[in-house]
Amino acid sequence: MAFDDYKQYLEHAETFKFKRVRPIFAINSIKIVHASRVRPGHYIWIDPPWTVYKDSKPFRVSSSYPDPHKPVHWHTESMWFKSVRPFYTSDLRFLSITYRTHYGTRFRLSNGWQINAFDSFGDDVEEDDWYVDWYASTT
Repeated sequence: MAFDDYKQYLEHAETFKFKRVRPIFAINSIKIVHASRVRPGHYIWIDPPWTVYKDSKPFRVSSSYPDPHKPVHWHTESMWFKSVRPFYTSDLRFLSITYRTHYGTRFRLSNGWQINAFDSFGDDVEEDDWYVDWYASTT
């Protein structure tokens, strides 16, 4: 299903190529923005399921985000954000975006970082949803 996202948003996502970027976590979604803020409103939004890799080894998965319905969420969430700090504080450049059948979209970043936005194959996608797993904003 995410191949539709890839076809629709590839052109805009490629405008990030070789630019400095900064990942921002919004709960268990990832927003990739231009580090220079030259193009506010231009970003790539990645919804779960995703995996962040460092040097081809899994670093974090979207499902590792703590359950927001647990009473100690405020503490476990802050610990989770500390655990992903090496990723969002790295000096990153956006290198490439590719689609791999059965694996989803791969966003390759500098310094050995990579994000795989895996295809959602569930039936919970509404017919009028305008994206499935990720999109690139053009506003």
